[in-house]
Amino acid sequence: MTATYYFSDCQAGAAAGCQQGNNANPGTQSAPKQTLAGINVDTLGVGSRLLFARGGAWSNFTLSLENPHATPANPLVIDAYGSGASPLFRTASANTFQLGGRWGNTSNDGGYTIRNVRLDGMGTADRGLWLVQNVRG
Repeated sequence: MTATYYFSDCQAGAAAGCQQGNNANPGTQSAPKQTLAGINVDTLGVGSRLLFARGGAWSNFTLSLENPHATPANPLVIDAYGSGASPLFRTASANTFQLGGRWGNTSNDGGYTIRNVRLDGMGTADRGLWLVQNVRG
């Protein structure tokens, strides 16, 4: 089942006027969630979208994707919505985005589109984007 979720957070680096989301919200554009808490991104259907508010900023943001439903023809899309600066994802450790699964994963994985976002490793993060295991394109 295809789903679209909207998110907005106003951590350090957010634009003035940023409107904070709330995880109790349904994740619509008019009532965005704050974080990915409670959403299993690995079970989202083909063509699903995770849209982050322009001007928003997330601290300690990490996302590991291992979604067998996503394909190059019908990717899981991570993108921005609204106007202003691209969403800012900051993390001081680990990887901001990890695509392709965890250690020992033998299933093929692929079909992700990540665009219009900024990654900030704060000078100490391992990687901004890590492709690991059986990622296909």
